[in-house]
Amino acid sequence: MDNKKLAELNRKQFGLISVEDLDDPMEDLSENEKKQYVANIASIYDILEKEIKLAIAKQGNFIVRFAENWEQTLLGRGGISFGDVLLERFKNLKSQHVENIRPKEKFDKHDVI
Repeated sequence: MDNKKLAELNRKQFGLISVEDLDDPMEDLSENEKKQYVANIASIYDILEKEIKLAIAKQGNFIVRFAENWEQTLLGRGGISFGDVLLERFKNLKSQHVENIRPKEKFDKHDVI
């Protein structure tokens, strides 16, 4: 079983959400508004990624050092899982932006190679 499937299984066992469970806030936006939304996220993605990864690492360290029982460990793991979900969501939005700005290849069947 790969890591992604294992993480999903863990989320379901602990009653945690995954990125697929999130509602799409862009659902009612026009195409231009959607492009602007993902562009805004993409513009700060590196900062978001760094901040979330720091918080995840700190939470993991906190669990190891200070969790007094299994319930506290599980709660801390839930925080880590939530950080992973946000990271995945923002990464997906950045990917949409990259796709939006990628030049479209023009194929001319009459052009001789």
